Amino acid sequence: MRSTSVDPSMEPLVEAKQIATFLGIAPLTVLRYARSRKLPSYEFPYGQTKKVQYKFRMSEVESYVRTLARPCEGASSNLSRAANG
Repeated sequence: MRSTSVDPSMEPLVEAKQIATFLGIAPLTVLRYARSRKLPSYEFPYGQTKKVQYKFRMSEVESYVRTLARPCEGASSNLSRAANG
């Protein structure tokens, strides 16, 4: 069976609402994180007032969140030592 992989450049961009659902947070929080560069995003300026629309790649957000959830090096051994007394 042949493995199919998606070219990251062909992955569709999604809106803050979809990222919010995925992360379990409010869409406004997603936009705040994007503005402060806490989430990987793409900016699309529009209009004459310099407004920006943010779009996201689900795989990039998922990968970023996984790096945040990864324990620090040595943390698991410290936890097991603490548990074992």
